[in-house]
Amino acid sequence: MKKRILSLFIVVSAIICVYSNLYSAEKVYMPFFELINVHADYQYSVARLFKNYVDEQGRYILIIPQRADSLIAQPPLNEIRETAKSNDCSFFIVADMNRIGETVIISVSMYKTENSQLIWKDRLKANTPDDIDPILQKLSRVIGTEHKAAEDGDIYSVTSYESQQLKQIHSISAFGISIGGALLMSNPFIDDPFSGGGGIFWSYDIRTVLFEVDAQSYFLGSYSVGHLSIDVYRPFFAESSTPFLGGGLGFGYTTGASNGQGNGMMLFVGGGYIFGRTADVGLRVRAQYMLGAFKVENTEKSLPHGFMLNMELYFGK
Repeated sequence: MKKRILSLFIVVSAIICVYSNLYSAEKVYMPFFELINVHADYQYSVARLFKNYVDEQGRYILIIPQRADSLIAQPPLNEIRETAKSNDCSFFIVADMNRIGETVIISVSMYKTENSQLIWKDRLKANTPDDIDPILQKLSRVIGTEHKAAEDGDIYSVTSYESQQLKQIHSISAFGISIGGALLMSNPFIDDPFSGGGGIFWSYDIRTVLFEVDAQSYFLGSYSVGHLSIDVYRPFFAESSTPFLGGGLGFGYTTGASNGQGNGMMLFVGGGYIFGRTADVGLRVRAQYMLGAFKVENTEKSLPHGFMLNMELYFGK
C-alpha cells in the first residue's frame, strides 16, 4: 500500500512539475525560416524541429504557423510583430537559411513584441545537411541568453563544419648567404671597431611575417663576434620589393681584442629592403643593432653592442 501511494505521489509531482514549467514558459512566435537558395522542403521541417528543441528547454514555447503546401515568403517585421501580439507572445523570432556554395548560414534573431527591440541573435554555418540538426539543438539551448551557440560544449551536437581542420598558409622557405661587417661601439673594441665576415640563414615567408634562423660570424679584424638567433620581420607592403622591420633574440659571443672575450644572450633590432621577394632568387640589404646581455671579460660595465650591415642572397623553394 505504501509503495502504491509513493508511486502515485511521484507521478502527480512529475505532472505538476511539467505543467508548472509550461505555465512559466513565455510564448515566442516565429514564422517559417526564410529560405535563400535552399529547397522549399526544408521550410516546415526545420521550423518544426526547432520548435521541438526550444519547447524541450522549458524556457519558451515556440508558436509557428500551420504547414503550407508551397514556399511561404517571410512577412515584414511589423506584420510578424502583429501576429505575435495576436497570439499573446512576449517575443518573436526572425530566422533565415542562406546557402552560399556548399555552406548554409543559419541566422536567428529574437525581438520583444512590445517594442520590436532586438534582444538576442546568433549565427552558425552548416557544411552539410546533417549539420542542420545539431545547429538547431545548439541554438535552442542559448536562445534569449548571453551565450553563443558556437561555444556550446555538448559533445553530441558537433557539426562537420566545426570538425573541419583549419586551412594552413603555406610558407615560402629560402636558404641564403650573407656577406658584410660588424661595427662594435663598446670597450675594448672601440679602438679598432670593424670586423668583416658573413653567414647563412633560413627564412620562412608567410606573406605578412618573415621568420628566420640566422647564423653570422665576423672574424676579419682584430676581434671576432658572432651569433645564432631567431628573428621575426614584418614586411611593409605586399609587393615583390618592400622594406621590412623587426628583430630577434639569440646566443652571441665575442673574442680577441685584448681579453675581449664573452658570450651570452644577444638582442637584435633592425630592418632592410628585399628585392625580388617572390622570385626563386632574391637579394636584400639588412642592417641590425645588436646588444649583448653579458659583460666582456676584464671590463667592469661594458656590454658588447654595435651594428651589423649585410648584403644577402637567398634561394627560394
